[in-house]
Amino acid sequence: ETNQLQFAPVSGEPPQEPVISKKSGHVFEKDLILKYIAANGKDPVTGEEITEEDLLELKIGPKTVKPRPATLTSIPSLLSTFQKEWDSLMLETYTIKQQNQQLRQELSHALYMHDAACRVIARLIKERDAAREELANVQTHIGVSPLTDAAAPEPQPMEIENEGAKGISEKVIEKLDETSKELSKGRKKRKPPQNLTGLDEIRNFTQIFQIPSLHKTTRPGINCLDLDTTEQFVLTGGNDKIVHVYHKEENKVVDSLKGHTKKITDVMWHGRESGDLDIVFSASADKTVKIWRPSDNGYSESKSINVHTHEVTGIAMHATRDYFVSVSLDSSWAFHDIETGNNLIKVESNDVQKGYSAVEFHPDGLILGTGTKDSVVRIWDIKSQSNVASFHGHSGRITSLSFSENGYHLVTASEDNLVKLWDLRKLNNFKTITLPDTVKSINKVIWDFSGQYLAVGSTDLRIFQAKTWNELAVITGTPGEIFDLKFGGLAKFIMIGGSDRSLRVYVIDFYLIKRYFRENATKKRKSLLPRLSLKLDLDEKPPLIIGFFHPYCNAGGGGERVLWTTIYNIQQQERYKNVACIVYTGDTDVTKSEILDKVKLRFNISLNPDALAFVYLYKRHWIEDSRYPRFTLLCQSIASIFLCWEALTNLVPDIFFDTMGYAFTYPLVKLIGGIKVAAYVHYPTISSDMLKKVQERRPAFNNNQRITSSIVFSYGKLIYYYAFAYLYGLSGGLFTDIVMVNSSWTKNHIDQIWRIDSRVVYPPCDTDELVARIKFENEELARERVVENVLFEINAPFSKLVDWLSCGLIGIHTMWNEHFGIGVVEYMAAGLITIAHNSGGPKMDIVVDHNGSKTGFLATDPQTYADALYTIFTLSQNEYNTIRVNARNHVVNKFSVNMFDENVSDLLRELLV
Repeated sequence: ETNQLQFAPVSGEPPQEPVISKKSGHVFEKDLILKYIAANGKDPVTGEEITEEDLLELKIGPKTVKPRPATLTSIPSLLSTFQKEWDSLMLETYTIKQQNQQLRQELSHALYMHDAACRVIARLIKERDAAREELANVQTHIGVSPLTDAAAPEPQPMEIENEGAKGISEKVIEKLDETSKELSKGRKKRKPPQNLTGLDEIRNFTQIFQIPSLHKTTRPGINCLDLDTTEQFVLTGGNDKIVHVYHKEENKVVDSLKGHTKKITDVMWHGRESGDLDIVFSASADKTVKIWRPSDNGYSESKSINVHTHEVTGIAMHATRDYFVSVSLDSSWAFHDIETGNNLIKVESNDVQKGYSAVEFHPDGLILGTGTKDSVVRIWDIKSQSNVASFHGHSGRITSLSFSENGYHLVTASEDNLVKLWDLRKLNNFKTITLPDTVKSINKVIWDFSGQYLAVGSTDLRIFQAKTWNELAVITGTPGEIFDLKFGGLAKFIMIGGSDRSLRVYVIDFYLIKRYFRENATKKRKSLLPRLSLKLDLDEKPPLIIGFFHPYCNAGGGGERVLWTTIYNIQQQERYKNVACIVYTGDTDVTKSEILDKVKLRFNISLNPDALAFVYLYKRHWIEDSRYPRFTLLCQSIASIFLCWEALTNLVPDIFFDTMGYAFTYPLVKLIGGIKVAAYVHYPTISSDMLKKVQERRPAFNNNQRITSSIVFSYGKLIYYYAFAYLYGLSGGLFTDIVMVNSSWTKNHIDQIWRIDSRVVYPPCDTDELVARIKFENEELARERVVENVLFEINAPFSKLVDWLSCGLIGIHTMWNEHFGIGVVEYMAAGLITIAHNSGGPKMDIVVDHNGSKTGFLATDPQTYADALYTIFTLSQNEYNTIRVNARNHVVNKFSVNMFDENVSDLLRELLV
């Protein structure tokens, strides 16, 4: 056995599996020497010929341990290695960023080229479609039936003369063309709304309420339903021959339309935008279509249309809202005038033997889609009443069809449990959705208005995403079979009716909260306002309420001065005589009169108590920083959301005005309350300075030694700060209508984090009052030794503040990164020469040159403050008075109450539009 080995001659390192040459006696690493022999057949040292049999393995113990490199045997060398690795990583990151930027440029160019190609293709398709249309018109005029790509030529339809049939006149055709052009133009420019319900929200649809027993139990079932444009009124038609008009907000049936003698097969609203009650249309198995118009005593039948000889299976409204179509099992469809109730044309096709089972208009109104009991979908040209295309592929009765809003796609369903999607441009079936065997029958398919979602109603409810056709949601527990369904606006909810006589509404949980909140907020507002002791000249109009969220309104600081001056500004303007100001405050231990007395004493502001009220918040202690020794920013922000919820559940204003900077409350107010949000930000909750301090591991009052001494804790806190800053930016940037800040320093930080362009509105400083009360005329500069005496005045009333400022000569302000500095402005307005910290608001806005002359001094540490004091005491009398006068003129012009009122008034006008 060998305990120690020399370095192997090939590798230069101690061998891990040593072998020795019988010929030369040299020791080698086994793997290396075998590879060398296989390649050369010689001893690498002596050059003699050697084979694997000439090698003898050596037993060693323990195995040789490689010595550590010298560079990793001390902490400095380790740090140096880490630094090199970091530098290498940063260089690699920089290179990747450069490559990424280059790829982005290439992608941008490719997308531009793709967009240009799409435009060219779209233009060519448009020209092709126009040529096809012209060709079809020519063929029609010469009596030749146009061929389609979808089917063989269909027999020419024949017109059936009926009593009252007037035909489709040139005037009607002209109206149809005008509507089609207008709608087609608007549709091509339309994009999916930004606030359309998202995919995850669709997946979370859940039932929020059910209206049971809408129709009689003897003949149960809701066969059809429709939702009006306000989404407040719902039509339902049942097997009991009755049409119900249901009011969602009142939660009751407001009218029952009786007149049909057999089951109701279809219902629809007229769809007009104005008016409390809309016109109702109903179709029935009794072969009639009835038009119901609102009257003083509800609805009354205004017209009964009897052009069909068999059950009417469907009706559809034309885009003009002047005409509608009905289809029947008598194998005919009819075009009607709504105003007169006359049938303009009735069309039958010799090839339709079993009758029509479904009908729908194309969004542009020139094409009509019909489904038949013989499994064929037929497309009709309304103007010529010709069958321009037929789609085959189903094997059962067509139960439903629907055109997408973009006008390019048609979806159809049948008894064979197939959902087929057809491209109207290529006239082919491009997608077939097969439902599971557990589904008995598909009774309804419908697009939402944006065309992004497709709903399928059968024994359950299924929602698919357009283009990808992914199944987003399957909602079970529905009322037996679903016979009809409707999407709400922006796909916020979906309403279904079926065989169990119930009407059900499905939304995401968020919209349940929102709906419940708004409905209850209206009731609470009506009951609370009389108890707030408001006395407004309303002219019988409800008051406009501005809610100021200021939990510490009785504090007496600069933020409170902004609050009370804003309210005073509103009260003094005649245009706002119907505006009530509500302050949400947590000062539950003081009364309204006590708060207003303190406002008068502290700020010299007299408010009208008749136009001002307080809503007290009893959870203010949740936002106090002393409750959260760790993760203070996050915990306070979350607590502010709950405090805001308490405020809104007491009273929902028309405008929410946050004057303390609780940004995390804005999403709650905007999304749940649905009202405008204004913010006056005094100081960013988190800033780039805070991030920099943590990153540099500098100790501070909010970055203690325990954190700065640990690289792990520091990086952990930095990640926490970055995540908080991201959420803070989203809340402030996305959910506010107007953002005001108190200084240029605050604006820089807020604009950077919130990614907005905020407006600087300097806080109101009562400079005019200070100038009026404090006069100075070439006073002698006191140069005697400063008396070593310090007196603290906390929250001094305005009168006492004036007394102290009137006898002062120098104002010293030492706060680092003061967001504004009202105290500095008061010093300068009172005629004191000011020394302020060279940071924040004093540096950027206040102690700046005015007309090219100095207005005060800036310092950063005790030495520079002492130097500034020495400079002031060595000024000549003329220099001393020049600085005082220049400083006073500067702040009076820039930071007065009048200037604040002008800026706030402009922004209030924007909010109150």
